[in-house]
Amino acid sequence: MPARIRQRAGISYKRGVIDSAKPRVPLVLALFVFCAWLYTRHNDFPFFYHPDEPDKIAQLVDDRWNFHHPALMLSSAKVVIALFHAQADRQQIVIIGRDQSALYAAVAVSALALLAWRMRGPLAFAGVAIFAGLHHQVFELAHYFKEDAALLMGVALTFLALHVFWKKPCALAAAFLGVACGLSLSAKYVGIVMFVPALVLILRAPNHVRHLAVFASIFLATTAIANYPLATHLDQFKSSFSREVSLATEGQRGATHGIPNTEYFPIFAQNMNVALWIFLAVFVVRFWRERRTRNCLDWIFLVFPLAYALLLACSPKSNDRYFLPATTLFALLAAFGFVDTVALLAKRIPCSAALALCVAFAAIFQIYSLLKYDNAFAHDDRRELSDWIRANLPSSAVIAQDSRVGLPTEKREERLQWQQPLSQRVVSDRLSDSTLDDLRTQDVTHVVLSESDYGRYFRKAGAARDEYRGQFEQRRLFYERLRIDSELLWQRSRGTVIYLHPGLELYRLPPR
Repeated sequence: MPARIRQRAGISYKRGVIDSAKPRVPLVLALFVFCAWLYTRHNDFPFFYHPDEPDKIAQLVDDRWNFHHPALMLSSAKVVIALFHAQADRQQIVIIGRDQSALYAAVAVSALALLAWRMRGPLAFAGVAIFAGLHHQVFELAHYFKEDAALLMGVALTFLALHVFWKKPCALAAAFLGVACGLSLSAKYVGIVMFVPALVLILRAPNHVRHLAVFASIFLATTAIANYPLATHLDQFKSSFSREVSLATEGQRGATHGIPNTEYFPIFAQNMNVALWIFLAVFVVRFWRERRTRNCLDWIFLVFPLAYALLLACSPKSNDRYFLPATTLFALLAAFGFVDTVALLAKRIPCSAALALCVAFAAIFQIYSLLKYDNAFAHDDRRELSDWIRANLPSSAVIAQDSRVGLPTEKREERLQWQQPLSQRVVSDRLSDSTLDDLRTQDVTHVVLSESDYGRYFRKAGAARDEYRGQFEQRRLFYERLRIDSELLWQRSRGTVIYLHPGLELYRLPPR
C-alpha cells in the first residue's frame, strides 16, 4: 500500500497501530445520507400492522397525549405533519413518523461514526459504518413510528458530547452535553441514565460548578422545548408516568419475569454474529492488558453498555427493542476491535491485505443479516393469508382471529382501503378472552391464531403476577386445547420482522 494511502488511513507498519486523523465532514454526511436511504426502504406497510402505531397516530389526530413516553418523537412529528397538511391521512402520518425514525437512526450512526473517527481514526469510522450502520436491529427499528430510534440518537449524541467535553471541557461542550442528555430523556424515560456518565465527567473537570450550571440550564431548556405539550397536560403526564414506572417494575398485562430477566441473554446473542464477537473480544483483551493506562472516559465506554444491559435484566418488562442502545454501543466497541485487528495483522501480512481481509470478514456477516430483514419487509404474511382464505374457504365460513392477525372487518373502515374485504365473516379481535363454547355460540368455523398473541403464555421465562395467575392459566389452557383439537390448514412461522410475519396459524374447529 502506498505511503500516502497508509497515512490517510492512519496505519503505521512499524508500530502496528492506528493513528487518529481529522474527521472528514463529507464522509460523515455521505454516511448519514446512505443510512437515511437504507432505513426508509419498504417502510410503507399498513399503519395498523404494528400494534403501537395506531395509538401514536390517534394522539396526533385527536390531540390527546397519553405520555406513555416523553414527547420528543410526537412533538417533532406534529410539526412535520402540519407542514405537509397530513392530519387526516393516517397512512401518510405513519410514513412521516417512520421516516422520522429513520433520520433519528441515521443521526445516531453518523454521530457514533464521527466519535469513532475522533477516537481511533478513519478505520474506526468504517467499522462503525459496517457494524452499526448495517446492523439488522438498527435497520428494523428505524422502520417503526416508535421512540427507540429517538433514544438511540440521544445516546449516540451524548457519547459524542462526552468525548468533546473530555477533550476540551468548556461551556460550549457542556452545552452540547446538556442538549444530548435532554434529547435522551425526551425520547424515553430510561434516557435519564445518560445523566450518570455526564455528571461523572463534569464533576471531574476543572471549573465544574460553572460547567454544571451550563449543562443544567441547557438540559432543562432542551427538555422543555421537546416536551412542550406536557405543560398543558400535566395531570395526564403524572398518571402516565406512574403507569410506566409500574410496568417497568411489575410487568405488563399480568405477565412478569424472574429477576434477573434471562430473556435478554438470547436477545444479546441474536444481535451478535461471529465477526462482532471476534472484534469485540480483540477490543476487550487489548483493553484489559492496558487497563492501568486507560482513562475515565475509556472505562465509561466499556462499562456503560454492560451496565445498561444489566439494568434491563432487572426489569420484569422485556422486549428485544429495549436492547437497541446496548447493541449499538457494543457495535462501537467492536469497531475499535476492528482497528486493533487490522493493526495486529499489518505486522505480519501486507497492510492492504490485512485491511481487505477484515473489511470483507466484517461486511459478510452484517450484510447477510441485513438482507434477511430487508427481504422480510418486502413480504407480507397477512396479505398471503387473506389471499389463501379467498381461494380456499367457502363464503359461509365464520372466522375468529387473534388481535395481531389483522384480517379485515367491517368495524374498522379506515383499514379497508388497505385490505380487500373477505366474503367470509370475521369476528373477534380478542380471542384470548373467549372459550370454545363462546366461539361455537357465534357459529365460528375457523380460527386464526398469532404467535405474537399466544406466545407469551408458553414462554419458559414467562410467568404471571399472583392476581393474574388464574386468568393467565385459563388463557394458556384455551390456546393449548384449541391447537391440539383443531385441524391446521395454513401456517406461516413467526419470522424476522414480527409485525409483517407475526406467526399465523389457520385452524378448522372440531365439530360440536
